[in-house]
Amino acid sequence: MSRSSRLLLRQMSNLKHAIALLLEQPQLLVGEGIAGRNIQAAIAAADGENDGDEDSWWLLHIDQDEILYDGNGDTSWRSQPNIGHVTFTNHEAIPVDHDTQDSFQDCVWFTVNREEVLFMAYGNGKPAVRLCRGVETDGVHRFKGYIGAAMTLPLPQTASSEQPSRRTQHEQQEWPVLLHYPYPSFEAWAAKFTLYGAFSDYWLDDERYPNMLKFMLQSRDQVQAALGRGDWSAAKAFFTARVLSEDEIARGVCAGEIRRYGPITLRGAEEIEVGK
Repeated sequence: MSRSSRLLLRQMSNLKHAIALLLEQPQLLVGEGIAGRNIQAAIAAADGENDGDEDSWWLLHIDQDEILYDGNGDTSWRSQPNIGHVTFTNHEAIPVDHDTQDSFQDCVWFTVNREEVLFMAYGNGKPAVRLCRGVETDGVHRFKGYIGAAMTLPLPQTASSEQPSRRTQHEQQEWPVLLHYPYPSFEAWAAKFTLYGAFSDYWLDDERYPNMLKFMLQSRDQVQAALGRGDWSAAKAFFTARVLSEDEIARGVCAGEIRRYGPITLRGAEEIEVGK
């Protein structure tokens, strides 16, 4: 395997493995459990593997419903010596109108991340950090203690801007983006919020940190009401309003608001497990 810059993945869910697709297939470091322990294990592993070469190791938070899509193989962000923190813009999968066992295959249309566009889930991207001693978690998705500047790839489009030129659209496609599949189908949405239960309006039930994800709170209420009544008709109507018709998708594509990625087949990459 080439000693090119490595991408490290940190897993923060209960699944066994993180998921990623990178056509270049760099080495993946996958950890479980407490985030701080994983970062220290990743730093130690990177330090041990770095035999004096100038290759960089990067750590990326990623969940089981996300893929870092590097479709055109542009990895130049990893080799910029003055950059220590890169936030990847996320696009959100549009749900399909049927149950799916493989959202990466079935969900191929994505709402493009633009200002003033409200996603069902988060819209502020996720960062990767260049590993060095002193790197720490800064909340759930961020890092601190890195060396160098921070940048975001690609820059989000503004909802009020004119339709970008073909060249601009092509350039946007060349950069890696994070594809998020939070609610690929009604069945997946219902199962997720049934599992979540009657959670608080505040993160960690702390009034200093209100949950600003409107769709998430509405989904909680819809599912709790459906469970209480034993009737899912209203909940299904609420969710299926987010499933777009072919005509709606076509109009969104023409306006630059919707983009196609996939279908995506996950390909294996060497994995080193840490934090067990």
